[in-house]
Amino acid sequence: RPVSWPADARWTQGDLFEQPLPDTEVLIANLFLHHFKDPQLAVLGSRLSPKTRLILAAEPARYRIHTILGRLFCSIAELHPITRYDMQVSIRGGFRSGELVTALGLGPEWECQTHDTLLGANRFLAYRTIPD
Repeated sequence: RPVSWPADARWTQGDLFEQPLPDTEVLIANLFLHHFKDPQLAVLGSRLSPKTRLILAAEPARYRIHTILGRLFCSIAELHPITRYDMQVSIRGGFRSGELVTALGLGPEWECQTHDTLLGANRFLAYRTIPD
């Protein structure tokens, strides 16, 4: 837990597959989900708390244009070779529009939106509807 983390806020650290997912209404993932294969994402999706109503994720968009733009940016910015390599691996591990819905196994009770940006972000929003 970071020193400045609020005392009344929950902090979870460890293996996601060895402990329960947080029992929370909102889950946020930033440049995290692309590290997992689809079967692992399906496990995570199946373990979402019934309380979870909103999922927000920002991941790499997996399109050829982002590979090209990433290489161009790395050259212009003179980034370290490890950073150049990591960027390309992340783009290859990223998502295209709609893939996270399928990978997480989200059912019809979820309203999902995906937006891919020009600079290479795959922004994902999923909202669980509550039946009337």
